[in-house]
Amino acid sequence: MVMLLSSTLVFSQNVRTKLAIPAAWSNAAGWSPTGVPVSGERIIIPAGITVTTSTDLTFSSLYLDIFGKLVLGNNRTLTLISPASYINVQSTGSIEASQTSNNNSIITINGLTQFVSNQTYSSNGGGKGVINGPALATGAGAGFSFGMVLPLKFSPIQVKQLNGSVSIRWQTFEENSTRSFTIERSTDSRSWTSIGKMNPGAASSNHYQFSDLSPRNGINYYRVCAVDSEGIRTYSEILTAQYNSAANNIEISPNPARTVANINVISINPSESSTLNYRLYSNAGLMVDHGTFTGTRTMALNVGSLANGAYQLVLTNASGGDHYSRSLFVQH
Repeated sequence: MVMLLSSTLVFSQNVRTKLAIPAAWSNAAGWSPTGVPVSGERIIIPAGITVTTSTDLTFSSLYLDIFGKLVLGNNRTLTLISPASYINVQSTGSIEASQTSNNNSIITINGLTQFVSNQTYSSNGGGKGVINGPALATGAGAGFSFGMVLPLKFSPIQVKQLNGSVSIRWQTFEENSTRSFTIERSTDSRSWTSIGKMNPGAASSNHYQFSDLSPRNGINYYRVCAVDSEGIRTYSEILTAQYNSAANNIEISPNPARTVANINVISINPSESSTLNYRLYSNAGLMVDHGTFTGTRTMALNVGSLANGAYQLVLTNASGGDHYSRSLFVQH
């Protein structure tokens, strides 16, 4: 069974996550994936992890989520040029300056000063050269806004066809005010139906998994909707899965076949016509045989003249709308 995936990403920039060691920002081995952060990336410093800057850093844009600790080295600056950049310090996170006796360690976004090493940030429980989360800085104004965090964000979701179901997996960031997740499915990408709900925290490291036990035959569109305590909805990207409900309902015996392959269609869909068209394709994609099941769901297919190898049997209903397939092997 072939599953087709396509996506429309909500957060499509590369995500780079800090590892526990090495602690230096400039050490490529201290990041996953390996490499020093570059402009345009979303950077995550997980809770309990510290990263220290030892050089002045300038990015045209950066999206920095701090669950752990960011330490600005002695007289070092962090400059984000784009107004779209942000620094989002979670409730577990903080920003500190290693040297607080002068104002040389500075963070700016869009030319606006957000943090200065010798200033005191006691209003949010910090101290001299210390900001504690939750706090948010963007290019819209100077200084951190305390008690604020950005809405929940999704990593790209994943869908996978299993035996009779489709698995939907996703990971979230910044679940502070998330009330619930709703998993939605559509057959046309316009009308959506809720197929399940999950509560935040019902996952390991914010990795969630839900199984659609009744996917529709053909293309299924999936997305996840997060609702926060104020009723604000945040949607994940959309992925599609080409589901073949008949993948386990087509029997071929024997398989591999020498001269005759007996095809038995167990039960595709009772509402479908009793007529099924079939096409047999070689491994190179060439159609080597075709025909029709009429008034029956069984057929003896002569493969004696075919060369040894793998073939794909494709069945369609009378309207041509639904496709089913199964691998057929020939071995004389």
